[in-house]
Amino acid sequence: MVKYFHTIAKGFQIPMLMVLLFSIKICYAQETKLSLSISSTTVAVGDQFRVEYRLEGNAKNFNGPNFNDFTVVSGPNQSQQTQIVNGNFYQFSAFSYVLQANKEGTFTIPAANVDVGNKKVYSNTAAIKVAKGNPNNPVANASKNVFLKASVDKSSVYQGEGIVVTFKLYYNVNIVNYNFDKAPDFPGFYSQEIKLPNNTPSYKENYDGATFNVAEIKKMVLFPQKSGVLNIEPMGGEIVARIPVKKQRGNDPFDQFFNDPFFGNPFGNSAQDVKVNIASKIIPITVKPLPQPAPVAFNGAIGKYNAQLNLSSDKVKQNDAIDLQFKITGKGNLKLLDPLTLTFPSDFEAFDPKIDQQINISVNGVNGSKSFNYLIIPRTAGNFKIPASEFVYFDIEKGRYETINFPEQNITVLKGDGSPATISNTPAGQTQVKALNDDIRFIKLSKSATTLFNRLKFNDPLFLLLLVMPFALLLGIQLFLFFSKKNESTALLTARAESIAKKKLSLAKKHLDAGKHVDFLNETHLALWQFTALKLNMTTSEITIDNI
Repeated sequence: MVKYFHTIAKGFQIPMLMVLLFSIKICYAQETKLSLSISSTTVAVGDQFRVEYRLEGNAKNFNGPNFNDFTVVSGPNQSQQTQIVNGNFYQFSAFSYVLQANKEGTFTIPAANVDVGNKKVYSNTAAIKVAKGNPNNPVANASKNVFLKASVDKSSVYQGEGIVVTFKLYYNVNIVNYNFDKAPDFPGFYSQEIKLPNNTPSYKENYDGATFNVAEIKKMVLFPQKSGVLNIEPMGGEIVARIPVKKQRGNDPFDQFFNDPFFGNPFGNSAQDVKVNIASKIIPITVKPLPQPAPVAFNGAIGKYNAQLNLSSDKVKQNDAIDLQFKITGKGNLKLLDPLTLTFPSDFEAFDPKIDQQINISVNGVNGSKSFNYLIIPRTAGNFKIPASEFVYFDIEKGRYETINFPEQNITVLKGDGSPATISNTPAGQTQVKALNDDIRFIKLSKSATTLFNRLKFNDPLFLLLLVMPFALLLGIQLFLFFSKKNESTALLTARAESIAKKKLSLAKKHLDAGKHVDFLNETHLALWQFTALKLNMTTSEITIDNI
């Protein structure tokens, strides 16, 4: 066992040394640079083009720019690459966007930046010229006739107030295929999806002076969890649209005759399937903070609510169970509501509340009911009180806090016969009480129970040994199996890895003795690099600092 722990200790040293040397090598071999490139410097209105920010070296927090003059179809899409050239380690990252030109003019693609230590490294900028669009360009036509749009029922809300956001696909062409692979992000929101019925029919809608077919793709209810300006991020995907292409007229008079628009065939029965990347635009939401100071009893309930506090019985026998139900009905952030703060007498045994909720999520928001059912059991006879309490919520319509008061609950507990707990006029706690009756007998402080307790010698060494032995045995078996399997599966790889590493380190020593420090670092780095790849059974391209 000592040998195994020694092996583990050595295993921890190797990765630490590797990470240290890798970090040194990166700083030595590569300077951090961020550069911008675009797929074309001249495009037409409606065309899509690619923008890529290429990062050389190691940095944190890529900060992309705002493309105010263009529509962001997709992005940022991130990719990484690692290379070893002449013993030098190079790391590259690419952050790409697909943009669509909206209007004519000359525009500047802004710079992005990354964090390197305590400073920022900026990319260059690039100029792009947007010319007048070609009316016969299939991609441009598709972009004008199929797009994705997000809409909200309100853009200014209170913190915690529900917002319904709908993602709609607008189209005036035949859709051959579609794939919405970029799900929208909702940073700062608690979200709940509205389930749309299967085969939801499309409908007509007028947008920007034209009539479109509209299909609703996704609906969500969002609850902002902080104040300020929060963004509903884009939803995106790829559409394959079948676009009519106007046929060029030749000199053949028959061709001119049959393709004449007068005969109802302006496009000459020609069509082209075009892939179009589409994405909705970012929607900013202004979130107002709740009025301060908030009442002490306020616990985050926002909406329009009614509440009730019902006790199943106010007169029971000792050890009989009582059900106390706190029920909220209304519209708002029901799923986020917490139970009422209640104080029970010390002579009562109270269990965590059982939660029942009937919640409907629709285009009208979230409404329904939520119940907290407390099971309480008085253990001694007498007259008891559950103190008065209150439920406070923020009324969205009135813009103020509302309070529902509950009076104190008086309970008379009669002396019982010492039997286990029984149900008292309440179906809600029946299952719990039945389980208690079967599995847990309540303690009876009788002479027989005390005598049985005194017979058990919990401080007896033999009793403690028998108690610990099963766990120690199980732990020993698990350790044995773990190290056995690990040694068997890695024996061959270890032998090969050590052989290659020794050759590399031997060469590195020769460079060190000769005073060739750069070559020494290169060979040492390669030795550790290849050793890691073999030990972890990974290809060289998969070995990155993050993976290690």
